[in-house]
Order: sequence, then structure tokens, then C-alpha cells
Amino acid sequence: LVFAARGTIEVRLATCAAIALTSLVCLPRSYSAKQMLSVLKLCLVVGFFTVLAADAVSVPVLERLPSDMGGIEAFRDHTTYKYTLLNLGILKVTRRSVNLAAAAAALQFA
Repeated sequence: LVFAARGTIEVRLATCAAIALTSLVCLPRSYSAKQMLSVLKLCLVVGFFTVLAADAVSVPVLERLPSDMGGIEAFRDHTTYKYTLLNLGILKVTRRSVNLAAAAAALQFA
């Protein structure tokens, strides 16, 4: 469970895949297939709603520096890193919400 909670997304997916493979090998085929489908459905629902609800309440961001100061362009961020992945008004998907959803789904699966 430590790997599912604290690892990267790749480690979480690998942990879930190892648990699923072990279950499919060790349990009877009819029982393990039904169990895997129901657990996967539950994990997808938990992950989907966690992605959408983790940063649902957003705080309006205001510029702190006045726009008429000379040389202000040197302080602007010119990187390609984006914290917000998808913004549809009230629905907002951020890197933090994706990471939280992956952890929640992996813990639910484990």
C-alpha cells in the first residue's frame, strides 16, 4: 500500500497490474474476471470524480505587479509548464488532481 500511496503514477499502475495478474492467476477464472471488472469500474468512478472535484473551488488569481512598470517582462514566466491541464469553468483538471486521482484509484484497487 505504500507504493500505491507514495509512488509515481507509473509505480501505481505497475502495482495495480501486479495485483490484477496475481488475482487472475491464483483465483478461479469465473470469480476473478467478475471481481476484476467490478473493482476496475469502482476505481474508474473514484478516479474520475477525484480528478473533477479535487480543485473544483478555484480562487481568482490577480496580478500583483502593476502593468505600467518598465522592465517587468524580465519577471514574467516564459516556461511551457502548465499547472492547469483543463479548465471548463467550474470543472478544472490540474496536475495535483490527476496525481490525487491516481493515488485514490490505486489505493482503492489495492
